[in-house]
Amino acid sequence: MDAEQSIEPSLIDKLPPELLDKIIAHLFPGNGNFGHLLRVCTAFYYAALPHIYQAPKLTSKNIAAFAATLSHRKAGPLGDLVRSLNLRQVVHGAKTSQITRLVRRSARNLRVFMAPQVGFNQSAFRATGLCTQLRVLNAQAVSERVELSFFLAALSKLEQLEVVSFPKASKHTDGTLIVQWPPKLREVWLSGAVDDHLLSCPLPSTVTHLSFQACPEVTLLGVLSLFERQGAQLTRLATLYPLPLPSDALNFVLLLCPNLLDYEGYIEYFQTAFFENIPMHHPLERLSLDSTGGLLDDRNKISARHVTAAMESGRLSQLNEVHWTVQLRWGDQSPEVLDLLDMIAGVSDMDTDDASDTEPVSA
Repeated sequence: MDAEQSIEPSLIDKLPPELLDKIIAHLFPGNGNFGHLLRVCTAFYYAALPHIYQAPKLTSKNIAAFAATLSHRKAGPLGDLVRSLNLRQVVHGAKTSQITRLVRRSARNLRVFMAPQVGFNQSAFRATGLCTQLRVLNAQAVSERVELSFFLAALSKLEQLEVVSFPKASKHTDGTLIVQWPPKLREVWLSGAVDDHLLSCPLPSTVTHLSFQACPEVTLLGVLSLFERQGAQLTRLATLYPLPLPSDALNFVLLLCPNLLDYEGYIEYFQTAFFENIPMHHPLERLSLDSTGGLLDDRNKISARHVTAAMESGRLSQLNEVHWTVQLRWGDQSPEVLDLLDMIAGVSDMDTDDASDTEPVSA
């Protein structure tokens, strides 16, 4: 060993931990593999640990080993280093006890949690309720039919939660649901055994993003009652297939949600009257349309010219972004689509001109 090699570890050991942390973050941005840094020296070992455990990449192959590591009696507070736990790639082989133990060990400082497809039941939901610092909870991937009441019980304890996605495979057989929304929610993605009773429970005033998908228990009355009561606070809305709604269910959605900036919907749930019922100068900026591709009544078929007409009339004067899928069969080079593209380009040019005439504002 030469002199340079023998002296290097001692110099590194003398560096402040904050500086080592910045060096590691600069050399290995993102969620890289920091395992080799643990072998450099003691200082690098402790500096690299938070980077290794803050957002582990877990799959069906390594979930058991990771859970065992956090559960080992000599592991110390390794679980406290976990900030994001994404288990959506865990598709088989995971035991409920492993998942529950892993969530419980990571609960203290966990901010983001994506539930796995398997191994998630009542005990795992109870462990989720211990994650009091959680900001994002996504249970959409859960494939086992769990009671929605278990999920709601955990939800009621997460006072810092801002984004929640319901499990699509949930069921409801436990009587009336008890709903206590976290007070800081911003985004709610509804699916599964959600029913009209849940929709009747007022959302926090902080909720601005709402999504419906695969909600077989909701009715038209329940959905419209929610929009009438709280539609004005929404800036983003998605009504996605499948939903048990008639073909004219959402003809008045932009009237009931006068402050929407972003709407994504399937045309199976509204007709051409949708565009006629939009109030003048609605602030909508982004419209995304999709379809199942099934046979639609030609008299009520949504086409590009309906969007163009709504823009020309001033109903959608702020619209500057339109997305549609091939299932709508509009055709990329049809005259109606080309007219719509020209209209959008004109709105974008006006926005650019307005921005150039405005003095920059510094934060």
